[in-house]
Amino acid sequence: MIAPEAAEVVKRIFVLCLHGYRLWQIARVLKEDKVLIPTAYWRAKGRTVNHSIPENPYLWISAMAVDILEKKDCLGHTVNFKTYRQSCKSKKEAVESRRKQLVFENTHGAIIDVDTWKRVQELWKSKRARREQEKQICFPALCAASTAGKSCITAQAGILKQGKTTLFVPLQD
Repeated sequence: MIAPEAAEVVKRIFVLCLHGYRLWQIARVLKEDKVLIPTAYWRAKGRTVNHSIPENPYLWISAMAVDILEKKDCLGHTVNFKTYRQSCKSKKEAVESRRKQLVFENTHGAIIDVDTWKRVQELWKSKRARREQEKQICFPALCAASTAGKSCITAQAGILKQGKTTLFVPLQD
């Protein structure tokens, strides 16, 4: 059974993402609206959780939103074999590749429809690709030293064929 309060938070995260909010903005909105983080929510409902609760139970971080946005569980599917252990003696869990996971479709009520989920995944794919191509580099000390005290601006770094990057552009006085 899906908790209605949790389902509303998941729907809200997807809607914010579709409206163009970035991860840190989604986290900020949830924090300002005093929405409990997942660990604190489940602990408040009496479930056992593996993670410790931070001092601020409303302190959302970007990784939490990413985790929710990438889960197929929101579609009503059950995903098995998400993690594995190297051996029976080891207690450390490792994340299993998506190819080896088993997905059983429509095992419970869906929170998000398939079209919404696919649009968010496509949006994420394009954002990830852009982020890999454009890395923002800011070295203020290097910038100040090489421009002999002149002010400079930092820009998106252009990745050149030789693997070198453009670090800064001095301002014209």
